[in-house]
Amino acid sequence: MTERWVENPPHVDEIRMRHISEEHLLDALDLTVPGLEPVAKVAGDTERMLREWRAYRAAGTAPVPVGDLRRWVQRRAARPSAPPADTVLRYPESVRHILGTRAGNGGFREAADALLDADIDLLDSSRGRSSFYGFHYLYWMKPLLEAYALTGRAEYAARYGELFSRWYDVRDQVVGDWPGLDVIWYSLGIWARSGMFNQAISLLSGEPAFTDEQWRRTMKCLLGGARWAAEEHVSFRHGNWQVASVSELAHTSALYPEFAEHRTWRDVAQRRIEDHLELDFYADGGHFERAPSYHAMCLQALQVAVLSADHEQWPITDHPRLRAAYGWLAELAHPAGWVPHLQDSHVVRPAELLLAGHYLWDEPTWKHLVEKWMDADEIVDRLDRLGPRPDGTDPVERFLAAPSTPPANSSRLLRTSGHAMLRHGWSPADLTTVVNLGPYVGHELESHSHHAALDFVISGWGEPLAWEAGGPPSYDDPGYYSWFQAGRGHNSVTLDGEPDSVGRNTVVESFWTLGADVSADVSADIAGRGVDVVTGRHDAFAQRHRRRIVFVRSAPQYWLVVDDLGGSPINSTWTLHGVSPWRADGDRRYVSESGPGLVVVPAEAPAGVERDTGPARLPRCQIPLPTNDDASALRDRRAQPDEFGTIHGLHLAHERGTLHTVLVPFQEDAPDVVVEPGDGPGTVTVRLPGAQDTVGPDHWTRDYGDGVFERARWDLDPEQPEADTAFPAITGRGVLAWWCRVDGEGLVANVVTDRAAVVTVHASWASRAEVMTVNGVEVSPTVSPTGAGVRLPSEGPWTIRIARPAAHD
Repeated sequence: MTERWVENPPHVDEIRMRHISEEHLLDALDLTVPGLEPVAKVAGDTERMLREWRAYRAAGTAPVPVGDLRRWVQRRAARPSAPPADTVLRYPESVRHILGTRAGNGGFREAADALLDADIDLLDSSRGRSSFYGFHYLYWMKPLLEAYALTGRAEYAARYGELFSRWYDVRDQVVGDWPGLDVIWYSLGIWARSGMFNQAISLLSGEPAFTDEQWRRTMKCLLGGARWAAEEHVSFRHGNWQVASVSELAHTSALYPEFAEHRTWRDVAQRRIEDHLELDFYADGGHFERAPSYHAMCLQALQVAVLSADHEQWPITDHPRLRAAYGWLAELAHPAGWVPHLQDSHVVRPAELLLAGHYLWDEPTWKHLVEKWMDADEIVDRLDRLGPRPDGTDPVERFLAAPSTPPANSSRLLRTSGHAMLRHGWSPADLTTVVNLGPYVGHELESHSHHAALDFVISGWGEPLAWEAGGPPSYDDPGYYSWFQAGRGHNSVTLDGEPDSVGRNTVVESFWTLGADVSADVSADIAGRGVDVVTGRHDAFAQRHRRRIVFVRSAPQYWLVVDDLGGSPINSTWTLHGVSPWRADGDRRYVSESGPGLVVVPAEAPAGVERDTGPARLPRCQIPLPTNDDASALRDRRAQPDEFGTIHGLHLAHERGTLHTVLVPFQEDAPDVVVEPGDGPGTVTVRLPGAQDTVGPDHWTRDYGDGVFERARWDLDPEQPEADTAFPAITGRGVLAWWCRVDGEGLVANVVTDRAAVVTVHASWASRAEVMTVNGVEVSPTVSPTGAGVRLPSEGPWTIRIARPAAHD
């Protein structure tokens, strides 16, 4: 049987890649490169040439890596306000993962000290099938480099060199358990180690404790790894492995102009990066694999390639999808500073990436979010780590002088990557909903997609309200397949049988955000009011599942989730996970035991109810909490990783073809909620304190009981104007959807049209209106006995206002 290789068939050249001799290493040099004159002068003397080459690298005139540790430490020394290193260095966790409690719970210094005398078995494959590959990325050694950079103590450099040489000696003996995948010679291993080796060469070339043999071995690894990557990635393939590997290849090519092959490496890397921006990032900026942490990983890798590039030779920052990839994180972020852990993802904190995006493009909304989610001294510190901007200007001065603009409150459909963000606003208490509307995506080894579609997560008051399993702590976790990837770990509906996730054919049928601040007529009195509606379907089960989510943004707020399983009775399980246990509270009412939480009210009585628990990462709020929060507590939260906790599943068994479920959020005390079948087909009535709503397949109406009404319609046929002229209503050919609010001051409406259209606003007093505004511009309406008409000049969302006449019916 022919063996299946995960990447290309093995092509590790024993002489050019795996076991490079010192003579071969020198033969790879272009001795005409400026700075190598001392090397050229002693050509033919291997030992002297190698020493002169190291001296060139130690002199400080050679290119330095992106995020150079030495340069960062020098900048920190000039800033008395620099934050503690333990709050900005990220790698102690990897040491704790390797050493357990022996690494302590401190920062990078404690982690580095634990490594000084730790007995580490480099061939111990019992770490786990996937974890063993990650172990050989060697990230766990990085605290030694960081400790040396910050203290100058030679013992850290010596121990780093010793561990590296031990690894170098045994690397050919390392065998993994993934068939067809080499532990050492594969894309992510080459990427991860090369990034660290580049830092080591820059930092330790002048340190005697890092021996000549260790220095030369590091250069051999960089040369062999670059050659392997350039030959591995001669053609495009989807996924994070390739884009990470070629991004570091681009970085390496920029750092070592003395390698004669560096232009070949650069050309291969740049072609593949351009391929990935075209085919591996969707038009809305999302990454192909649709998992936020892999999106962030790819963006961090690309960032290294971008920041090390010659922008005159390669103007990659002009590519619209590179910029969109940063914006994608902002679109999916909760106001508290995190992106949910969708698919095989951890919780992503996008602030540092948005800071880097601002560094490249000066996007004012990203500056606003960065300042909201990061301490001021940490912003300066991270900019110091990035180094001078591509145009040579100081990044800190540029950031401080740049304008800042709050992002829009509008909800978004990220159609091409398959996500909807239903957003109430950007304040700490505001509610957000992220809906998964995308496909199951393949991978070289194993897919990072989960076996759920049309699932969603909800957050508010800086906390998750409806959460899901997300990514595992390790791909060796025993619950990876049965919990983290399985449908039961997600807020969706499951049917009997295994889902066909690969062929699930998820389709977005419609998306509407109505009443939001979507036009030039920016006004506080409509901001945050209205409804969002998203409808999608998938075919993962034998019976098609269609789900419509209506998010009522007008207070009191709630969600109506409608699941259509074909109309005929069918056994299903409707699932929702919260962060506190569920308690039954009367008939068809399930309430989170503690707030913030949700009240869950199905309109149809379930045939059975089950509860269970499972692990999931819980995000730490990156903004000040409403009470008992000071700067120290906030800094501590921002410095700590998001830990695993317990989520609580509510599983409602049904024997129906259509399900209507209302979710009502609360911060402290659960409100009274009554949900009943409505008068029309597929309609429900929702009674909340201060409001009574009617919601149907294409409409929502609210009566506040004091003469104030809101109403919305969506999914209208633009060729068949509605005959409904009940007060209030908006009709006209070309109208797709609308929302309006009527109170004692008059009427405000948002109307969505697909063409130039004549629309009529139906209200008895509107027939007396003398002035109407369209997007803030006064126009004269055409009045009729039932209302006021106006011509809208093109397609688009329009905001219409009519003041109530002084004398009215």
